[in-house]
Order: sequence, then C-alpha cells, then structure tokens
Amino acid sequence: MSFADNVKTYRAAANLTQEQLAAAVGISAQAVSKWENAESMPDPILLPDIADALNVTIDELYGHTPKSVDAVYRALAAQLAGKNNEESAHLLFDTVLSAFRSVFGLDSTPELKSTREDRPSFGTDMDSRKFDIVTSDYCVISDTGLAQAYESKYFPYASLLMEPEDGWRTILDSKLAWDFICAMGDEDVMKCIRYLLTRNESIEMEASLLLKKSGCDASRKDEIFAKLETLRTARLEVIEINGQPREIAVHYRRHMMRRLLPFFAAAYAAATVNFGNGRGTGQLTKAIL
Repeated sequence: MSFADNVKTYRAAANLTQEQLAAAVGISAQAVSKWENAESMPDPILLPDIADALNVTIDELYGHTPKSVDAVYRALAAQLAGKNNEESAHLLFDTVLSAFRSVFGLDSTPELKSTREDRPSFGTDMDSRKFDIVTSDYCVISDTGLAQAYESKYFPYASLLMEPEDGWRTILDSKLAWDFICAMGDEDVMKCIRYLLTRNESIEMEASLLLKKSGCDASRKDEIFAKLETLRTARLEVIEINGQPREIAVHYRRHMMRRLLPFFAAAYAAATVNFGNGRGTGQLTKAIL
C-alpha cells in the first residue's frame, strides 16, 4: 500500500480521528487529510511523531519490510533502549507472543485475554485447577527445537528450547539434571524451598529452626540440606556463637527465584494446561536416542 493508504489504515486501527492524529503530531487536520488523499507528504521531521501516534514504525508507514534479520534485532534494541527492567520484560514477552501469532497466520498483536475457553475449567485451589487455553496455546516443534507459549492472563508463559550442539542426550543423560529433578521430588526439600521463597530477603537462620518452620522431618537434616545444596538454594554452615558450635542455614532468595521459578513454571504448565486443544505445528521426528 502507499503512504497515504498506510496512514489511513493505521489511523483507523488506532481508533484515531484525523483531528486526534493532527493534535498528537502538532499539525492541522487538513494536513492529515491531504496525506491520506495523496495530495501531499509530511515534513520528514514529523515522521517519528506520526509513527509514535499510530504505534507503528516509520518503515511500516512506507510499507517497507526489512529484509535483513539484523534490522529486526536493531529495531528491537531501539525499542528496549531507555526502558526499565519491568518495561523491557513486558516488551520481550509481547515480542515472543507476536512471533508465535505470526507463525500461525494470526494478527501479530499480542493480547493477554480471558475468553469463554480460556479459564479455569475445574477445581477451586491452585493444585487442582486445570486450564483450557483453547485460543492461546501455541506450540512449534521441529527436529531442532521446541517452543511453546500461552497467551493468557491466567498463565502468561513462553519457552524456547533449541537442540544442544551435541544433541538432546546432552540434557537427558546429564547426571546433574537427574540429581536436580530427584532433589525437587523430595517433599521435605520442597517444604523448605516454599518457606524460604516466602521470605523477602536473604537470610541466615538456625538449621533446626528452618526445618521446624517448614514442617520437615528434623531427623533427615543432613539429607535435606544435601539436596538443597544440589539445587544451589541453601547451604549448611557451622559457626561458633558464644563458644558453642551452631548449624546455620544460609540462603539467597534472588538466586533461588532465578534458578527455580523457570523450573516451577515449566512443571506448572505440564501439570495444569490441557495441551490438546491449542494450536500446534510440526513434529519432533529426529530420534533422541
């Protein structure tokens, strides 16, 4: 489409009148009308303001699609520049959702929404709740990667996994990964983690007190702390207090959040989302073994 058609289309999509667009840019409504009727072109100095008002790029105003992937990277970097961490996180998530929607031939604009199908389907507590995310479950599978996303205000989630250079068995045969999963499967270990994550700060406390507050079996202290150390979430130190040796549990909440939340999110997705009704493409055909 021409510049004139693009301005008219994007203005309508933004629910702006010619007068509103003119006010946002600082020109007259007559000038906007002339742009849309291809009677004149805006001063180039106004293009950034026009693009911002219509929530598009200058390239989109001219109907130009960058051919280089590097141009996409540069555009994203420009969007992220100057934003704080929270704003950047939202923009990155929306970008991933937009990519998924584009793969399936949908409008690329992401929208975290709740629809008739996109709701808790049964259960009143989080442990028994299931989700039917019919309209927003995207899954792309290939021989070299797996990607999934959920466009849902109940569970905004996206994951991207590419095959390691040495193949999938790098992950499946990893003793570290197995030990990590086994440690997470210990109920007492999970009780400690859940308690520690409710604390707002990094803490040091007596090991016996941690086990008591977590409701854990104190007789399993050594085993529990060995597994917590495997998970790199807490460690046991012996220090002297008033000349007496005391066992102190040391943990760092920020490290726990960064290390464990992705694991919990993936487990929650597998346990609570009904995958069968979503959108999917491709098939993982390459042999793993």
